[in-house]
Amino acid sequence: MSEKQTELKISAGIQKFIDKMGLYYESYGIPRIGGRILGLLLTASEPISAETISKTLQVSRSSVSTNIRLLTTIGLLDITQKPLDRTDYFILSDEAWVNAIRLRIQGFQELSKMVEQGRQAMKSAGQMGNTKLQEMEKWAEMMQNLHQQALDEWKPSE
Repeated sequence: MSEKQTELKISAGIQKFIDKMGLYYESYGIPRIGGRILGLLLTASEPISAETISKTLQVSRSSVSTNIRLLTTIGLLDITQKPLDRTDYFILSDEAWVNAIRLRIQGFQELSKMVEQGRQAMKSAGQMGNTKLQEMEKWAEMMQNLHQQALDEWKPSE
């Protein structure tokens, strides 16, 4: 027994919010549709199927599937089911914001590694004391520490 998939009726204000979420997350490397999916799920009162997401946001089912896979992989969405229904439904993960901060921390760690590689390459080329790389290294470390503090404040028991 599968629930009939229908388009959700959303107000113009919620649609504007959803579209702005798409633009916001796009600026962080998540496809605009992924951000719109997050916006829709933030405003939803219950789990939503991929088909309903597709119809509501008026985007292809394959694009929704691709973005749902990305969002679940990075820990922002969870998959759930309803009794006697084999359809997958999606909800915002209870750990979404923790996972978002962890993702940022990982990004700054990767940036620090790249800066170190750049410094080593410059050193082996006989170029020393590049203040721009040193500044970037300090910035990445500071951002990593600030995000760790935010994570500790958000979830002090972890």
